[in-house]
Amino acid sequence: MSSQEKFFDDQIENLYKAMEEKESEYEKRLQEERAKSKRDELIKAHEKKKMQLKREYMEKEVELEKELDGALTVLMEKNKPDTFKASSYSS
Repeated sequence: MSSQEKFFDDQIENLYKAMEEKESEYEKRLQEERAKSKRDELIKAHEKKKMQLKREYMEKEVELEKELDGALTVLMEKNKPDTFKASSYSS
């Protein structure tokens, strides 16, 4: 092999190595981006579940407060002082 052929072969080999390094770096970044995307999707799904739980909790809390209000209303109706009973009959 002549020195000129060796020179060109070395240049081609260096180009191939550079391309392989670029491709390797590209694949690495692509995998990192995919992992980040998947992570973001997991976090988003988690936040959605948390919001749903909070909503369910608030709905149950409102229901509980309504039950208390109803029970207190019944209790107050049962235990009205006589003056309230008399005024409600005279109306």
